[in-house]
Formats: sequence, structure tokens, C-alpha cells
Amino acid sequence: MPRRALTGFRLTKDDGSVCSDGVATFYLAGTSTLTPVFSDRLATVSLGSAVSLGSLGRAPDIWLRDDRAYKVVLSGTGVTAATIDYLADLAVSGSLPRGYIQGYAVSNTLADPSNRFDVAAGLARASTNDGDISLSAMITKRVDASWTAGSGNGCWDSGTIAATGTGFLFAIANPTTGVVDILGSASPTAPTLPTGYTLARRIYAFRRGSGVNVAARQDGDVVTYQANQGEISVTQAAGAARVQRTLAVPSGIRVRAFGSALAGLLPNVDDQGYVLVTDGDAADQASAIGNSIGSTRAETSSTGSVGSYGSGRFEALTDTSARVWTRTSRARATTGDVFVVIGTAGFIDTRGRDE
Repeated sequence: MPRRALTGFRLTKDDGSVCSDGVATFYLAGTSTLTPVFSDRLATVSLGSAVSLGSLGRAPDIWLRDDRAYKVVLSGTGVTAATIDYLADLAVSGSLPRGYIQGYAVSNTLADPSNRFDVAAGLARASTNDGDISLSAMITKRVDASWTAGSGNGCWDSGTIAATGTGFLFAIANPTTGVVDILGSASPTAPTLPTGYTLARRIYAFRRGSGVNVAARQDGDVVTYQANQGEISVTQAAGAARVQRTLAVPSGIRVRAFGSALAGLLPNVDDQGYVLVTDGDAADQASAIGNSIGSTRAETSSTGSVGSYGSGRFEALTDTSARVWTRTSRARATTGDVFVVIGTAGFIDTRGRDE
């Protein structure tokens, strides 16, 4: 059924004042072909393709047909013209707020999970806050081939993707043509954009190992690996200086890593061991029973490589080198070793929302 567009929208000039001669001009999405919009919910009374926003800059009732997708260009004196492509049923009210992102869920392509990603439809504000990027339908892109427009084609911006390391996906748009696509890059902030594409927004960060994309699933800002990654298994002296640990999460950006941590003690040690995992840029703090993951009390008759252990969930904000800190302690002794095991289950990435 027909749907409304620009509900409650008010066009303002670049200086923030009301634009009194604004116009919303409608086209078929992804084209320069003008198309009419309507003033009634039955989509029978045409407003034409160019709709005046009046002296108050407010849109009148505008209804769109449900059998087509639309593009709108907003213009007026003192206004930098703005294009919103694939208006569809999003009922966009002017420019999106800074940092906005919705959709753009990314998953490994079943047919080629090693090198391809499926990117769902989404809507986001460009990282430079000068335009909106609207992808109307899922697109599949290859990270092992150079960028070419369109689904099923390559997306890498420059050179070739590294066999091991971090990669980033961006939604990109060409404001002149209205075309939206996906670009891959080793840079989290400065991808090499194709000619004509001036809008970009980081939508995904991923790890690659031995020439394949690490399998993961995305739910909003949360990325969960199909299997725990990069297990760390070390012995760390209790009460000694904290130690940096590199986790199996993307580098180049800060993410909130999460997973499981274990603290353990040797057999025949009548004590309890603790491990504290802290943010990559956090101030140092001592490990203690109140802030750490701790083992059970060891039994003096226990046997094996580890006499007692305890595990729990950790969550810590990494630095841009994917690192966090660990410190250990024991309940009774001030020195001695504690076994530390860390497995990374995934990470939370706000995808540039707060940048």
C-alpha cells in the first residue's frame, strides 16, 4: 500500500535557519528519471515530481507508490543539496543524525565463506557527516579481488588483502549517480574510494587468518565467532607487574572483546588463584577476589597438571593493537604462579557511531 515520506521534515539552511524556498524533487531510485508523488493515501492525486516545502520549509503530506523505489533531492537557497536514494519505506525525515547506522548486517557467504561476504540492506550517515548512504537490497562482495561495482564482484580498494590480519568493510555512495556499493580496505578510517564515490561509512571489521575470513555472525554491533579464537595459555606470576595480551580481535580500532578466562593453580597448592583482565588503556590495578576471576580452593591431594581452577566471562576494551592487560594474584601467598587461559568469543564494535 502507499506510504508516507518526509513526515515531519523541515528543511533548514546550512546556517541552521529555515529555508523558505525549498524543493523536494523525486526520481526513480538510482536514476535521474523524474517520477511523481501524491497527496493522498490512495496515490491518485499527483503532486508532480517537484514538491514545494513552502515558506516554513515543511513538507506537505507526501505519499509514495508501493511498486517503486524513490530518490529525493532536497534543495533551496542557502542549502547544500542533499540526495537520499532508495527512500523506499524508510520514511526518512531529512538527513540522518551524526553516527546513525541501521542494518548492514554482514555474514560469511555460504558458497565461499573464505573470501566473500553478504551485506544486508542498511541505512547510515557517512562518517564525514555530509550525506546518507542507503543500501536497498543485499549485496555480495569478494575481498580477494579489486573493487568493481555490483554484487558478486570484488571490493578491495588497493593492492591485495593480506593473508592474515584485519580488514574493514565500508558502505560507499556516489552522490552524483546515487549508486551505493561496498568497499573493503585495510584502513579503518581512510579507504581508497573509487572515482565518484565521496561518501563512506565503516560497517564491519573482520579478521583473516591463513588466507581465509574468520567465520563469524553479526547481530547489530555484536560480532560472535563460530568458534573461540586465539586461545592464550600462559603462566603468570602472582602479584607481579601486569602483562599485555593480544587478543584475536580486529586491530586498528578499539573494540570491546569478550570471552572466557580461567585461573588455575598447581596440584598440592593450598591456595586460590585469580586473574584480572582490564582495558587496553586502563590504569593499573591489583588483582583481588572482588574484581577477578578465581579458582576454587585447591585440595592438597589433587593430582594432574592443574590442581584447581575457575573460569568466568570477561569483557574488556582493547587498544588499537587488540591488546588488554592481565594481572594475577593468590588468596594466601603473595607470590607464585597462576595459570591463565583466555579464549576470545567475539567483540562489540560500534561501527564508527561514536567517532
